[in-house]
Amino acid sequence: MITYPFLGVVAMVFVVVGLIASLVAIGVLTSFFVGQRRDRLARHESLRAHYRRLVFTP
Repeated sequence: MITYPFLGVVAMVFVVVGLIASLVAIGVLTSFFVGQRRDRLARHESLRAHYRRLVFTP
């Protein structure tokens, strides 16, 4: 148990900010992969070929 009230508040703020950052990161990654899937399907590429093209193109 945290004996100092200020440290308890700081810890709770830290946890809340971490949860919000996690939700934002999940949203951004979901948006990226959904967009990539549409592009991949339009080009009729496999997963391996599509991401290989993304990694090796300048």
